[in-house]
Amino acid sequence: MMIFQGGKVKYLSFSDWNWPWLIHGFSTRWGGVSNKEYRQLNMAGRGDNASNIRKNRALFLKEMGLINPRVFMGEQVHGTNIKMVNQESSTIKRNTDGLLTKESQNVLLAFFADCVPLFLVVPEYKTVGIIHAGWKGTAQKIASRAVEFLCKNLEIGPDKIRAGLGPAIGPCCYEVGAEVAEKFLEKEIISRPRKKRFFLDLPQVNIFQLEDAGVPAANIGKSGFCTACNPHLFYSHRRDGEKTGRMASLIAII
Repeated sequence: MMIFQGGKVKYLSFSDWNWPWLIHGFSTRWGGVSNKEYRQLNMAGRGDNASNIRKNRALFLKEMGLINPRVFMGEQVHGTNIKMVNQESSTIKRNTDGLLTKESQNVLLAFFADCVPLFLVVPEYKTVGIIHAGWKGTAQKIASRAVEFLCKNLEIGPDKIRAGLGPAIGPCCYEVGAEVAEKFLEKEIISRPRKKRFFLDLPQVNIFQLEDAGVPAANIGKSGFCTACNPHLFYSHRRDGEKTGRMASLIAII
């Protein structure tokens, strides 16, 4: 995943995802109008001024070449609900952490401050999706469920799916308690038994789930950025607490 400097904001995207009908990106904290703890490009959250958030979203959408688009967002609840949206769908999908679409001019938007943003593309069928994978959704295998949903809906094999993981908290920073660690396989946890400390590799768990669902390893990309390690680029709930902003992941068919 590479960082791009636009006219107003910085964002990241996969440089090898160059299908002409696809727009995708992951915002950084650079280029918006928010201030204090939420400076600059805060895309969601309760503490910031709602007007600032609207302006920041408009800046990001414009930077991505989207003017007055139809934007769909999930009510992210750290669950496993995944929904396919179309022009007749409501723009806010309740109790939903995964959005997919087959239609052009539909923009899918989700918000993050450490959880894994999982981009999905089926190039042959011009279908895209965005999945919000926190530890709770990951423990319930939302990545595998998304692959299964796509395969059933499109009547395809998982080898047709391309996946990409955006910036998320890494095992370097994501310490969890034993009650969380026990929900994951031993290979997914970095343990330090002498100090009874456990660190979860949340991005890698989602990669394991994608592979277990049949997506080839060669079809999976990873950003390599830890949100908690890079305060100059990203907001992080684990690092900064409640008073922090959110980045946005965006994917659309044009």
